[in-house]
Formats: sequence, structure tokens, C-alpha cells
Amino acid sequence: MAVLSKEYGFMLLTGAASFDMVLHLAVNVGKACKKDKVEYPVTYSTDPESGHMFNCIQRAHQNVLEVHPPSLFFLTVGGVYYPCIASGLGLALILGRVLYTYGDPSKRYRGATGSILSTHSPPPKDARKGI
Repeated sequence: MAVLSKEYGFMLLTGAASFDMVLHLAVNVGKACKKDKVEYPVTYSTDPESGHMFNCIQRAHQNVLEVHPPSLFFLTVGGVYYPCIASGLGLALILGRVLYTYGDPSKRYRGATGSILSTHSPPPKDARKGI
């Protein structure tokens, strides 16, 4: 049985911050639904004028939801032995996802780059040897 270090608390804060991020993005989708008059069972807008922006907001939220469970899993597991590094990468992932969600949809590569780098960073030397 592993004994968690006191730095593992950073992991809990990072996980809570990621939950807040997802909740905030869900609220943004709800606001966009009201603004563009998209009713609940419909996921995407078919309005040719304002539907594009709603669809971008909705799709960005769905992209975040697609990577959130594995990100939390790896954050939790990696934090057992490397809590500060894993928490830093988790914060980079959150920041990358926020940058990905906001702004011009054609420039989302900035946020996507931060997300990809934080989830695909190489493990520390000791982790490659095996635990």
C-alpha cells in the first residue's frame, strides 16, 4: 500500500479545478442554447446565421468531455509518485482546454497544443524503468 505524500493535496485541487472548468463550459453551452433558441434534445443548431458559433461552443465542450475521464485517471495515478509534476501537467491541460474553448474556432490549435503536450509528456526516468 502506497502512502500518499502531503503534496498529493495539489492533485485534489487540480481535479477540483478541472471539474469547475467542465461545469463552466456546460454553463456556456446552456447560455448559447438560450441565446440561439436551441431546444434540449437537439445537440446542434441548423440555423445558417447564428448556428455556426453555437455548434463551435457545443463541439468544444464535447471535445473537453471526451478527454476528461482519461485525463483524470492519469492525473490520479501519476500523482501517487509524482504529485507536483502531475498537478502541473493537469493545470497545463486545464489552461490548454480553456484556450481551446474560447476565441476564434480557426485558431484552436493554440489550446490544443497545450492539451496534447500535457497529456503526452514523457514519463520521468524512474517511471520508464518500472515501478
